[in-house]
Amino acid sequence: MPAELLKDPAGISCVFSDGRRCRRTVDGEPGELVRDLLEGLAAMVHPHGTIDAPDTLKTYTAAVADMAMFMRERRACGGIGRLPRGLLAEYWMQASRSRESATRRMVISFNAARGCGALQPGVRELAGRAPLHGPAGQFPAGSLHSGGMGAAA
Repeated sequence: MPAELLKDPAGISCVFSDGRRCRRTVDGEPGELVRDLLEGLAAMVHPHGTIDAPDTLKTYTAAVADMAMFMRERRACGGIGRLPRGLLAEYWMQASRSRESATRRMVISFNAARGCGALQPGVRELAGRAPLHGPAGQFPAGSLHSGGMGAAA
């Protein structure tokens, strides 16, 4: 059974390959951004994707809540398609490696599910780049944050 999006409160419900059922909500974080991220997540859950365990789903929904709170604090409104590239980069730079990875995957999945025009071109390009955090939460060698001059083209 494919993952099902929940509306009030926003969340996701699914059945994994071993028959376990899971329901996760993102309490207190309504809005288009949450719905868009959850839509991307739904496409990543068994049987359409590789997410096939409750703990993994919990990690992703926690990342949704974290990103939504960050954007709300900065008064960003609207869904993923309205996010400015700079604000998304700011979120990913301050987020943990796990949260950057999870939200990056959901943004890419949302774009694939909706069609390649769902994201602004700068956001689509940023999402397709290498993660800002390298192994063990460090910035990749050669990046501006590692003291290097930036990655080679």
